[in-house]
Amino acid sequence: MVSSILSSIQSLLHVWATRVLLAAGETDTSLAKHLPILEAIVAGDAEAAREAMASHMERAVRRLLATLPGSDGRTAERAEGAGNLG
Repeated sequence: MVSSILSSIQSLLHVWATRVLLAAGETDTSLAKHLPILEAIVAGDAEAAREAMASHMERAVRRLLATLPGSDGRTAERAEGAGNLG
């Protein structure tokens, strides 16, 4: 059961990442957005890592929603408000 759930999550993440990266047309910006997360982890700063990850995920959700048919931006605003990772 757990294996099936993990497999489903991996599949969804793969589709999400592929869709967002293809829409962006490049990976340099996306890669650069991961650096603050890594740097905070390496520095042992859990709060900075948490904040960097939350910021990254908010941006990722906006970018994903922008790729969906019929997206008007309001969906992204609602998702941002509901996506508190804290």
